[in-house]
This record gives sequence, C-alpha cells and structure tokens, in this order.
Amino acid sequence: MTFNDEQIYAIKNFDGSDEMATRASATVSATLKLKKFNYTASDNRTHASATFSGSWTGTPLFKQQDTIGIGMIGSLSRFVKKSSSNAITQYDGSVVRNTYGEYNSSAGQTYKFGICDANARIFKRFTMTYTADADGKNTLMDYGAAYVHFYDRFNVSGLSIGVSGSGANIGISFNITKNGDFEWKKVYPQRSYI
Repeated sequence: MTFNDEQIYAIKNFDGSDEMATRASATVSATLKLKKFNYTASDNRTHASATFSGSWTGTPLFKQQDTIGIGMIGSLSRFVKKSSSNAITQYDGSVVRNTYGEYNSSAGQTYKFGICDANARIFKRFTMTYTADADGKNTLMDYGAAYVHFYDRFNVSGLSIGVSGSGANIGISFNITKNGDFEWKKVYPQRSYI
C-alpha cells in the first residue's frame, strides 16, 4: 500500500499518541517547478508555465475524488490561461488525462480526479502543467499549487483559487470546503525572469 518503513513502524507500534498517528499517516509528496517566466517585447506580454507533480506515501483511508490546482498572478496584471493539462498515472502504467477541470478566471486551473484504479489501488503519480500569459511587463509574480484530499463523498465542491493585489502586494489563495484537507500547499514568489 506504498507505506514507507517509518510509517509501517508507527502502524505496528501505535500507542494512541498524536505523534504516532502523524508518523503513521499517509502523506502527499509533491514538487512545483516554474518552467517559464519571461517577457517578450514583440507582443508586450509576460509568459509563465509551471508543473506540479507528486504522489502518495502510504494509502489514505478515504479514496474518493481529490483535486489539484495551480495559480499565478503578476505584479502588473493577472495571468490568463493559455493551456493546461493533467495526467494521473496508475500502477499498471495506464494514464488518465484531463479529468474534470475548472478554470478559475484569471487565477488558475484545478482538476478533480478519482484516486483509485479499478482494483482500488491508489494512483502512482499525478502531473499537472499550467501555462498562462499576462499583459505588459510583469517583473514579479507569485505562483502556487495545492493538493486537496477529500474524506467525504457528499457535497464536495472542490478547490478554488483566488488572486489579489498588484505591485509588491500580490498573492494567491487556495480555498476548500469543510469536506477536505490540504495535503500539500505552497506559494512561491518569483523576482527574476528565467
């Protein structure tokens, strides 16, 4: 069930403490990489692209539909989606692409997907890429991603992404319903082109 040695030890030696419960719990390991952040004078636009990927260590008790998302905002203007994609790789090697997606207007993209295959085995890896453009020369940006695990099959509305501010006060927020938990969430500032 993809648990590591430390988690297995905590499960076998569980003493009821919060510490052991945390050590035994399944977790999401993920990375968010900014692939592109540059300005082109010919179209007076700033271009950005990021990839979010990860997997579970261990298997969560609830195996419903989870949600991943990427958001970004520039110092001068908001980034508008140019393209996005996601892929869920199962342990048998099969790949499920572009599951239920929702574009959060000029803020980012989310995808909802089932976390088990037909044999009730958790997926092996998720990957999401988001590419967007912003008007003008945005010299600063914030970009972020989140993974939300849902533990209630009813009334799950998903993950929403919000952006606010301009200039030095820029920011991204991720919000979920009461039926889920953030398993992974990070927002990074980018202060130079790559």
